[in-house]
Amino acid sequence: MKSPSLPPVHLLAGLALAVLPAQALISADQPAGTEAKPAAPARPGAVKRELEKGMTAGQIVALIGKPESIEKMKAGDAKAEKWIYRRDLGHRVEPDATTVVNEETFVGIGGNSNMIGTRPVMQYSMKQIDTYRVTALLMVNDKLVVAKQWNEQKVSYGQ
Repeated sequence: MKSPSLPPVHLLAGLALAVLPAQALISADQPAGTEAKPAAPARPGAVKRELEKGMTAGQIVALIGKPESIEKMKAGDAKAEKWIYRRDLGHRVEPDATTVVNEETFVGIGGNSNMIGTRPVMQYSMKQIDTYRVTALLMVNDKLVVAKQWNEQKVSYGQ
């Protein structure tokens, strides 16, 4: 599934990709796939529970942990990185019709003297679907510029 494109916030904004753990959200009022909102002044003693534009790398690691992967990016004189987080959302197994075969069967008394004919029969394989929430953070000079989220599915077949 293709994810929606982001508004141009920064030259590298379109390259951002990553995943958040369950305890942190980008913003409740912000749709997935949009840029991170600017950091609001915190009340004394308040604990930040969501990512905000301008947060430092240290603040993000303290909030949601270390990323699964970090990819260095070219950005002129700036230090740019793409941080990727991946959270497991669940697994399911379902039958999937993969082929049709003709099987011999009793067709009854009638025009066919041997009373044997064929009928189509579906053959099934078990399909395992693993779903993940991927969150990408574009970090420029150790500050969050853009955050983007989407779901990914990995499909595999077994017997």
